[in-house]
Amino acid sequence: MACWSNSYVFAFLMSKRIQEMLSHFRRLSGLALTLAISGCGGEAMLPTVEIKAKVFVDDKEFGPATVSLSPPDAKSKTPNCGAMVSASGDTELNSYKGKKGIVPGRYSVQIGQDPLTMSQVPLVAPVTIEITDSTKTVEIRLKTEKNAKPGSIPVDKGVGAMATN
Repeated sequence: MACWSNSYVFAFLMSKRIQEMLSHFRRLSGLALTLAISGCGGEAMLPTVEIKAKVFVDDKEFGPATVSLSPPDAKSKTPNCGAMVSASGDTELNSYKGKKGIVPGRYSVQIGQDPLTMSQVPLVAPVTIEITDSTKTVEIRLKTEKNAKPGSIPVDKGVGAMATN
């Protein structure tokens, strides 16, 4: 009987250890993702505009999550941009690590799971936004794909975003 209880305790302790390891892995992967999406590019920095953004899904503030912006044209010199989105949907967009602001231009928008909370993210229709030199705030309005299957690629429905000066 003592042998059974010892193995049960060992299994319990191992499951706790595995949970701790997964927790550390989530934190490290979240940090890696944050660094990866917080701007990249080894070329000379282009001028940026400081932008505050708010993310909505189906007209409701959405977060926590990540938001990624990338130029629709693969040949563009405009760098990708990424940020963490708060629970209230607020975020600041930065093209370069350590420098506030985003390079003006057209961007395709995607949202992803917050690596720290592992929150669920719906499949949304693609959105393209335009950032100009005079843009100060942007509302990124996304619509869920009603009949999307996990792993499917949605078709552009023309959903947009509203930028204000």
